[in-house]
Amino acid sequence: MKTRGQQIRAFLLLALFPLFSWAQTYTEWWKEVETLQQKDLPKSVIGVLDKIYTQAETERNLPQMMKAWLMRAQYRGMIAPDSIPVDRKQLEDWAEKETDPLGKAVLYSLLGSRLAEQGREEDVDSALMYFRRSLAPKEVLKGASAADFVPMTQTGKLSERYLGDSMYDLLTREAIRALNGAWRWNRMEKVQEEIVRMYDDLLAFYGNGNREGLLITQLAKAEWQAQRGVAGERFRLSGEEYGSLLEKWSREFADLEVCAEVYLRRALLYEQEGDLRKAYQTAEEGRKRYPKAETVKALKGVMERIETPALQVEIPFVYPEEEAELRVTYKNLTALRMEVYRLNLTPLEVENNRQDEYKRWVKKFGKRTEVQRWQLKPTEDFRQTDTVIRWRMPDPGIYLLKTVPEGYAEKVDYTVLHVSPYQCVALTAEKNCYEVVAVDKRTGQPVPGAELVMYEEKNGTYIVRKTDKADERGSVRIEVPEGRELLCNVRTPGNDFMAIGSLSLYRHTVASEEEWRRRTSLFTDRSLYRPGQTVRVSGVVYRQRGDSLQVAANETDEAVLVLHGKEWKNDRFD
Repeated sequence: MKTRGQQIRAFLLLALFPLFSWAQTYTEWWKEVETLQQKDLPKSVIGVLDKIYTQAETERNLPQMMKAWLMRAQYRGMIAPDSIPVDRKQLEDWAEKETDPLGKAVLYSLLGSRLAEQGREEDVDSALMYFRRSLAPKEVLKGASAADFVPMTQTGKLSERYLGDSMYDLLTREAIRALNGAWRWNRMEKVQEEIVRMYDDLLAFYGNGNREGLLITQLAKAEWQAQRGVAGERFRLSGEEYGSLLEKWSREFADLEVCAEVYLRRALLYEQEGDLRKAYQTAEEGRKRYPKAETVKALKGVMERIETPALQVEIPFVYPEEEAELRVTYKNLTALRMEVYRLNLTPLEVENNRQDEYKRWVKKFGKRTEVQRWQLKPTEDFRQTDTVIRWRMPDPGIYLLKTVPEGYAEKVDYTVLHVSPYQCVALTAEKNCYEVVAVDKRTGQPVPGAELVMYEEKNGTYIVRKTDKADERGSVRIEVPEGRELLCNVRTPGNDFMAIGSLSLYRHTVASEEEWRRRTSLFTDRSLYRPGQTVRVSGVVYRQRGDSLQVAANETDEAVLVLHGKEWKNDRFD
């Protein structure tokens, strides 16, 4: 004989079976939607969404109805853009007729967010109105949990732990996110006033005893106010004001585990200001004070980023057997090693093999010719340091430089170095026709009889288009079809090492006079110089008459350096 309790329990179980069955059905339907999305079948997706919406409407399951409706509207808009205003009107009608206060608030929030996504200036007042309406039933929202509105909401551990998973918090932060993310809107004073009001209302909500929620909201508001260009002058915090608030809160909320968030923002602020020592110390202190906080991983990330070594080596001017200045930028390193491998490759093979790993090049094509090690001055306070290392260039050839920051063998870097004395200069002769001159890139003198090889790129592969032998002036005339890039390099017997590159085209107005006009084009070995560095200048002196060009061999010009408005006569060049 069944007891009364057993009878009630059996009744409840029987009543729950249908609900559980429909929950399974929703789960299966959403999995089907995901599968169809991956297969890019929008019409089939809409068909499943119709099933979800119809069933949810029958049950008055608002979260399922809303998610299905929104996703269906999105796909309808993709297939037929004319449906977008129709769907918006339908959503407005739904929001006005909805009798459930919580559902009504969510619908108004969705309307405001959709307008913010479009970002039209004429819609800003409507969006503000919808967000205000969504937050109007405060008591209802404060008593509702976001966990009860799945699948329209997703709850997280931090929200549950510190914010009580409140729908009021969720809808307020969604409104702030949408308004702040709308380009142009976020710079309007009335929008910024609304954001401040929302933050202040949220602070008042948490000021009644939830110190974790209060701190998290204060941090969010202050971070927004510190964003230059987003927060207006009336609300903006300077870096100093922002830092002072963070220091104050780190003392005021020191007993809370969530205070680790304050230490993270202090560390990031110091890092942004360039004080890496303080950033590191602050992150380390926060990690030690709150070892179990969710933010510990982010604090460790700041420390690792600051500790990470950095190395950049630049060789501005490459010329065979000439001493070069390697410009080295580094931090957190004490020594640098460079291994030099001569590659048994042509310039064309280099370009067509770049997709391969350089580590394989060393084994397959390379022969080590040199190993250099340089001691580096220790960096202070984790800051990057610049220095110059002198290194004598090897013989003409194609080399692979393996740069190894000592102590960090896993951070090896490879650089292909074309050691060649040659360079191409292109001068406009007439429409789509150029005079290409092979020159010595240190002296600027032409290279008579050199071969100029023209290339083109097809589907990521370089092919030889044309090879011409330069005349006694180092010159070749070549026609380049409209819109085609001019790729070229220079070679002589036994010296085919110049990198294939796109030519810089020096365009000049064609002279109308019949006489020859003398012209000079200059180029330097780098675009930017540091104090004390040598400025290397090469040039081509040529004559032009109409469309005709001639390199002016064995002529001398004078370079004048203008510094602070004063002319400084320098060396002559030939």
